[in-house]
Amino acid sequence: MTVASANSPRSRAAHPAGVVTGAETAREWARSFAVDETGLSLGAVGTAEIADPTARTKHEVDLLAMAPGERPQNPRAAIALIGEAKATVQPRGLKDLERLERLLTLLANQGHRPDDATLALFSLHGFHPDVIDAAGHRRDVLLVDIGALYGDGPIHGLT
Repeated sequence: MTVASANSPRSRAAHPAGVVTGAETAREWARSFAVDETGLSLGAVGTAEIADPTARTKHEVDLLAMAPGERPQNPRAAIALIGEAKATVQPRGLKDLERLERLLTLLANQGHRPDDATLALFSLHGFHPDVIDAAGHRRDVLLVDIGALYGDGPIHGLT
């Protein structure tokens, strides 16, 4: 499913066919708008595969942002933000936050420094009340729905 066309004023990352995915839109928002709309200062922004030796698998992450000045190749890099973008019909909930917390633990076990990382969820169809409540009480949670991505709605979290 696509989130926006390549002609969207708030999106520049497009596939060759001109289709922009939710994950690409979330990364572009983080690069271009996060600092102005949330105060978050981010360094390099991209995707990641995080090894999980216990489960003998890798986890794909839609958005991983380093702290300013950090290099992604540095095995002790500080992580500023980890996020998932979902374009499913299901609103995102606490299980999505728990997954991001688990991924931060894996990154910490690999030597990265995720102590001040923000957990970000991007959703086409909003959020369950439990995760909105969590965002209102935690300083490390950011919720961005489709309206907020395009500048037409509130961003929840980072209280």
